Amino acid sequence: MPAISIAHKILRNTSWNIFSKCIHIPVSICLIPFIMDRVGMHWYGIWVAFFAFVDYFTLLDFGVGAATIRYVAEYHASRDIDKIGRVAVSTCGYNLLFLSPLIAAYFCADNVLNFFHIAPHEMEEARFLFHWVLFNFALSQFTSVFRNILIGLQQIHVINRCEILYLAAYAGCTVAVLSSGAGLKGLVVMLFFLRFGLAAAQLLCVLKSVPLRVQSGWVIDGALLKDFIRYGLKLQLASLVGLLNFQLDKLLIGHLLKIEFVAFYDLGSKLASMSRTIPSALMSPVVPAAAELLVQRDNARLRELYLRGTRYLSLIAAPLTAFLLAMGSPILTLWLGNHVHAYAVLALQFLAIGYYFNIITGVVNSLGRGMGVLKYELQTSALIIILNLILSVALILHMGFVGALIGTCVAMTVGNLLYLFRFNKYLEIPAQTLLRQVFFGPAGASVIAGGVLYIVQLMAGDFLGLETMSRPELALYLCTAAVAFFCVFCAALMLLRCIDRSDVELVSRIWAAVRMA
Repeated sequence: MPAISIAHKILRNTSWNIFSKCIHIPVSICLIPFIMDRVGMHWYGIWVAFFAFVDYFTLLDFGVGAATIRYVAEYHASRDIDKIGRVAVSTCGYNLLFLSPLIAAYFCADNVLNFFHIAPHEMEEARFLFHWVLFNFALSQFTSVFRNILIGLQQIHVINRCEILYLAAYAGCTVAVLSSGAGLKGLVVMLFFLRFGLAAAQLLCVLKSVPLRVQSGWVIDGALLKDFIRYGLKLQLASLVGLLNFQLDKLLIGHLLKIEFVAFYDLGSKLASMSRTIPSALMSPVVPAAAELLVQRDNARLRELYLRGTRYLSLIAAPLTAFLLAMGSPILTLWLGNHVHAYAVLALQFLAIGYYFNIITGVVNSLGRGMGVLKYELQTSALIIILNLILSVALILHMGFVGALIGTCVAMTVGNLLYLFRFNKYLEIPAQTLLRQVFFGPAGASVIAGGVLYIVQLMAGDFLGLETMSRPELALYLCTAAVAFFCVFCAALMLLRCIDRSDVELVSRIWAAVRMA
């Protein structure tokens, strides 16, 4: 079989990522209102808060998961295949260390429930849910090595095929379980067995993707594990930043305010993350590709990967963010119906801005990890942690729910902009090049399109009667608005001369890459 170029691998993996996200988004959006209708806003808030809590146990990973991707990609690129088996077993051995804190959390469940002010009559069901959330986390963490190996081998299209099947099973089983009256208890147990099936499928794909001689060399390598932890520790602060940005507010809101407010925050956050989901499909192929280019010492192509990747991220994320800002209220009304709340709209609008600045550093983040250049990420992460803690806590105490949104938005915006420009300087690329390709073009066209749409909506709002529209009418209105937004956005891109011949040619190359996967 002929060798596959790095460009083709990136296109193939990115295309499958986007395809998978396009399936994941509508399924998730449809399931959330269904779950809330069956369990209520209060229990949905508890469900979200528990998963947010256990996410903090990922800090014990010490970056070993990210190190697995990088080292597998490096060994694969340098043809040092025999070490891949040792990577797998060493990572699995390390993941066993998670058992001790999880066991401690299991027996201290009542303390966690008291933190969230769970009512006495709800304790039994909440305790059951929390225990099974821990079981789900333990299973996902231990088996994540199989997914990371496939990413390192640049078999991301294989991962997406498995996860699409998992998502279809999850959607069908969720509807069946909640319709039967089993509630969140049945849902969390079902989730455990589905995740077990997904892990088994990924393990089979790993065994199929590596030679037999690699499988026979699967032994724990202490020296290799030390290298993993040494590299991974540098990523730990960055992991902490992710948890603080995306989970800390939920814990603070659940403790300082009402548990229902966690649901409002989560609903706005989930919809805002739509602007992050599809662009994030570009990121995972970059780490193994960067490691391969580093082995080849191809600095010119590393710079091209950085500029093109960041530009395409902005071309996708900027218009999505602008549309969510302009049309946030009718979108949430269509999605949630009677469950919509002004706080959820505010969460969507503030977090959409923060997510945008987080998105455009995605290629920088993946490139730096693939190259082993982590100092800019770590230094900027420290700044984001400090800003987020100070602003979020202070503003929640003085402004309540809105304070949490402002604190996270400001911290993500300032920190990620600094990160982007410092890494740009490291690659010796003029700042004006970045400004022109990322901000002046895609972001500028998005601001124009979003501003036009928002002004038209303000002027025609009373005439259209948005508050009295039925869901089918609201869906038609949003589709019309989306078409109008897209036309204005494309016209603005043409006027600003943001599209060139290579962008048009990329579409045909993506289609060819998908067909050959």
